[in-house]
Amino acid sequence: MARLAIAVPLVIGLIFLLLYFTFGNLRQAALVVLAIPFAMSRWSRGVADRRTLSLGSGLRRIHALFGVAVLNGVVKISDLNELRQEGMPLHEAALGLMPLLLASGLGSEIQRPLATVVIGGLISSTALTL
Repeated sequence: MARLAIAVPLVIGLIFLLLYFTFGNLRQAALVVLAIPFAMSRWSRGVADRRTLSLGSGLRRIHALFGVAVLNGVVKISDLNELRQEGMPLHEAALGLMPLLLASGLGSEIQRPLATVVIGGLISSTALTL
């Protein structure tokens, strides 16, 4: 556990630096990194239930958890940045599939199920990541 107390902050710091260089934006890098403590709270609960934790298994769990939490944030922020570069306002970029979900006109029988799956996946993915 003493080694993890050193390794975890070091890894979070390195992830933050990589995110900063990727996005070129301190705020966006911090937003992704702030999802990690929320994911860690669930990890801590799982560790408490197991009673034993070796360094190897702890690092594998942390690696998987950090990877999922960070990847989810990177994909979302990258997509929003791309849409905003195309001139779309932030609120429209974040809620772009909502018109498809609420559509009732011609072709909505195809669009609505797709939008439902994508929006549901994003919501559940975000909830599970956090």
